[in-house]
Amino acid sequence: MRTGGATVALMFGCSFIVNMAVSIVAPMLPLHLEMRGLLPPGSAGGILKGLLFSVASMATLVVTPLGPTLTAKLGRRKMCTGGIIVFTLGLSTFGCSGVLAAMLNNEPYSDTAPSKAPYTELGLLFLSRVLAASGGTIASLGSMSLALQANPGNSGMIMGSSETALGIGFSVGPSFGAAFFTWGGFVAPFVAVSVIALGMLPLAFLVTRTPVAAVESLEIGEICPQATSRRLSPWRSPSALSVAGIAMTSMLGFGFLDPTLAPFEKRLLNADTAGAGVLFSCAAFPYAVLGIVIGAFLDANPRLGAPMVCCGGVAMGVLLFLLAPIDLFMATWSWQILVLVLVGFATAAGMVPAVPQILSIMAHEAAASGCAAATEDEVLSFAFSSFTIGEMLGPIIGSYAVDALGFETSVHILGVVVCGASVLAFMILGAHGHLGEGLEEDTQVALLGETHVNAHGMDMPRAVGLARAMSGQH
Repeated sequence: MRTGGATVALMFGCSFIVNMAVSIVAPMLPLHLEMRGLLPPGSAGGILKGLLFSVASMATLVVTPLGPTLTAKLGRRKMCTGGIIVFTLGLSTFGCSGVLAAMLNNEPYSDTAPSKAPYTELGLLFLSRVLAASGGTIASLGSMSLALQANPGNSGMIMGSSETALGIGFSVGPSFGAAFFTWGGFVAPFVAVSVIALGMLPLAFLVTRTPVAAVESLEIGEICPQATSRRLSPWRSPSALSVAGIAMTSMLGFGFLDPTLAPFEKRLLNADTAGAGVLFSCAAFPYAVLGIVIGAFLDANPRLGAPMVCCGGVAMGVLLFLLAPIDLFMATWSWQILVLVLVGFATAAGMVPAVPQILSIMAHEAAASGCAAATEDEVLSFAFSSFTIGEMLGPIIGSYAVDALGFETSVHILGVVVCGASVLAFMILGAHGHLGEGLEEDTQVALLGETHVNAHGMDMPRAVGLARAMSGQH
């Protein structure tokens, strides 16, 4: 199976399963920790709860920069397969942490009874969450890299498909987790998702690397003698950092809501675990619906990527501000659902264009400087790191801030910060001339010194491949 479609299917499946596992814990983990008596009283308990949510992002942040190295040493297919196996092991251990702790202490286990070995159980929760997050990150990076490599010139559609899978996973996860938790206890949802994840292995074994028209055997100097060996890094590009910053603050907003939304809605609307799961899904579902649509739109209109990212960030900040009621009509199910649905739309606008826009920025800066551009793997690693920083900081900041200031004040401050960061990014992108740029077909052909796409009988995939080789992306 050597088609680009197979790699997209693998990427879609990995993104769906991994992000479904991330969101599963949102409506039930705080309740489980309370019933099992695993948290110390006061602010220390709130911080520890936030850390348990965030430790997955911390692991992702550590593992993500290793993506290009793992790709070079293992290959994308083995990297993805190994990641799925590690992810499954970690996730099933997380669900069974209480059972394992009880077995180690020779005692019966019950979801509703306080743990007699809280430190052992809490340690297992932390370690297994790190293991699952590390495996999920490796699987996601490997599958996405395979899809981008097999489908050159369609980075917007690829990222849109990935974000759609991510959104569907986030949408299904809370309701799935709440239902299985109610039906079978804490163990059930994690074992169920682990079994589903194992179903991705046959596809991972079948997918093989799809080369880009023999481009990889060509040296940069043969295609573009003026290109130097010095490679630009997105970490040193103010414009790339600006785009990543908006994506980071969008994820920070989502992460902020992970440990704080369910208790807030319980207090505001008397929402139970199932109701909290529905509210979480309201934010994730539009994200899922719009992901692939925005990706296709960006491929057709690449110059709108930067404005869309900035507008999405501003909208995210405004909506977070409006989530906490400032009038009586906002303290209703209809208002909360409306705002959370719009949060999903804003997040899609701020997140989906990030990777294609950073690729565009690095390609234009490379063309202007005569240096080699960052590879797709390097841009993916950079973007995933920024996403993860936001996802990691959100629960920690949320748990601490809500305990110290209350949900309403905390979310109002967060909304202002997200808006301010988006406006600042807009100004930086405008100052560097990247607001109206995109990696369009005519730009790719111009980089090759051609007058039009088929000037030498060359179709667009070949042109894209040569452009990638010329910029050091091989």
